[in-house]
Amino acid sequence: QYSDRKAQSSSGLYTGEDEEDKFHTFSLGLSYPLTDKIKAIALFDYTIAKSNMEYEKYYRYNYDLMSIACGISCRF
Repeated sequence: QYSDRKAQSSSGLYTGEDEEDKFHTFSLGLSYPLTDKIKAIALFDYTIAKSNMEYEKYYRYNYDLMSIACGISCRF
């Protein structure tokens, strides 16, 4: 919460409320050994961002973001 920043409506007018931003991230990582030194890996992240700031002309305050990555991990 920002005590020195007021939230704005979608038209850009300031509201009487302090801006409040919330983020939640859920992560999952999996690995499967292929050999003693090599693993297959998979990573998943899902982020939810919510705010009472509705004015999003220059910056997005409310969004969902999902990322998935797969690869190989080598240990030397």
